Amino acid sequence: MPNLSAIKIAIIDDEPSIITMLQMVLRREGFQQLYGASTCAEAISLVQRVVPDIVLLDIMLPDGSGLELCSASWSRYPKKPSTKTGSFAFSPSGTSLSRRK
Repeated sequence: MPNLSAIKIAIIDDEPSIITMLQMVLRREGFQQLYGASTCAEAISLVQRVVPDIVLLDIMLPDGSGLELCSASWSRYPKKPSTKTGSFAFSPSGTSLSRRK
């Protein structure tokens, strides 16, 4: 079983309650390195500083598109040597998921 406490997860959403809820659920499952950002600008800084293994990403953010952010982050960090995880993007309605490997 993987060491869940070593996996870095960034949660990007403009709704603080969504970030808090996801952090609570993930922490309960054993993840400990959880980071949050509510704008594209904050997310860019976070990704550069932390280089997360997994990104849970809202598509509609107040200062830009989550899809563009995902694409920009992916091109900068196409593959972390320690993991095989990818970046994920969720629609605001939660009905569609786009994954890029």
